[in-house]
Amino acid sequence: MTSKNKPTPCVTNKEDLTNGKHLNLAEYMVCLDKLALNLAPLNENKIFNYMALQTNFEQNEVGGFDIGDSYCLYRNNQQERNYTYSYNINRQDEHVGTIHLNSRLPNKKQVKLEIENQVFYHEGTGWYKHYLNLCGLLGLKLNNITEVHLALDAPGMYNWFHDKYYNSTCIERIPNAVEPLPEPLYKPVFTTTIDGHMKTEFLIGDKKAGKVVALYKKHSEIKHSKKNYITDAHINNGLSINEGIDRLEARLVNKWLSKYYIKLDDLNSPTGLERVLATAVKEIGFRDLKAPRIRDRNDNYKFVCYYLINPGMFKAKPLERVMKHKNTKDIRTERAITNTFKANFDEYIRIGRLQGKWHLRYYIDCEENFIGTDRHNRHNGLISNRELSRGKYMGLVKRYVKNYTRDRKELDNAMVGRLKTVEHDLFGNTDAVTIQHGERTVKLVDAFTTFLNPTFYCPTSVL
Repeated sequence: MTSKNKPTPCVTNKEDLTNGKHLNLAEYMVCLDKLALNLAPLNENKIFNYMALQTNFEQNEVGGFDIGDSYCLYRNNQQERNYTYSYNINRQDEHVGTIHLNSRLPNKKQVKLEIENQVFYHEGTGWYKHYLNLCGLLGLKLNNITEVHLALDAPGMYNWFHDKYYNSTCIERIPNAVEPLPEPLYKPVFTTTIDGHMKTEFLIGDKKAGKVVALYKKHSEIKHSKKNYITDAHINNGLSINEGIDRLEARLVNKWLSKYYIKLDDLNSPTGLERVLATAVKEIGFRDLKAPRIRDRNDNYKFVCYYLINPGMFKAKPLERVMKHKNTKDIRTERAITNTFKANFDEYIRIGRLQGKWHLRYYIDCEENFIGTDRHNRHNGLISNRELSRGKYMGLVKRYVKNYTRDRKELDNAMVGRLKTVEHDLFGNTDAVTIQHGERTVKLVDAFTTFLNPTFYCPTSVL
């Protein structure tokens, strides 16, 4: 081997080179900053648009539509690019979001819902309550998550990144310059550019991948946008605003969210937010071009990397990417679906919140929560997947109600009342739901034991 091909001197103890090179954040705040959802009608044969809004709801004296539960829709003249009508959503004079109707996209049934920015700071995960309420009132369900912005606010991030960026290969070096710049010390792990007002915002990543991470000085942006409630949130969460707060913002769209199989429930808790954020911002940093390279287990030489964020500082572990197999889709197991349904059912029986009942209805009718359909595709000509799944849920609810009595659980009068009416509340008059099998008319809830005879597995943890 010639000297030209000799590898750079290396060390095998990787920990000696990486420990202490991450930016350790003593204090930080993680929160949602933007959420846009793609909704669709619960009834696949219907469409929710401007005409449906006018037909189903009456206008008040100021031209808004009262849709119930103190929610009111007011026309917004600033239209979304792909929609004809936009309405601000107010509840008790508080702006909670915007809904866009009459899609110009190929799927005319889709509806876009955007949650107002200040809701994430004033109510935390209260946005989820608004989402459930609006879906229940308007007869909509989740189709997919269109866009999510997750924010990590902390001091010191911008200066750390700034110093390495201006000593990296990102800075153009002019040949034969009067004052030539020194040789670059670093190279960014991901494509990094600088943009924004006065060139003060770093953009890491590629939009084509569905993820771009922005780094900028948040305290300067707050002065411009007048969003003082964000400063209040910083103070309430123990951040020292005297040093100036920086923001690392992961801007994620459906392409990236689908790759990691991220659902709405992952965004409804601090732990879930940290897991998603840790996945989005891991390995953002620089390669050290001057340090001795390290040797991995395959005897390959790699650059030492310094990362902006150490995912280990989060309490929750990052998500693992969902690997898709050919001709298959990412689906949850039936056990996971029924376990979640049972937990929501128990919470409704115990607390009795109206939103809990609406959430159960939505959960049953959401296509991604259908159960029993994969093993009975041969009966699709007789029963639709929706009817088949509803029949399964009817059987589950009957079993849950029976278990409350059999196990002699402590029940107050309110819980007993909810147990007596829960089946009717979720499914209506179940005796009236029938299907035709030859010359026989069979109740849907009894159809399985009558002629389908499925072997339905219900884990003991669900019961």
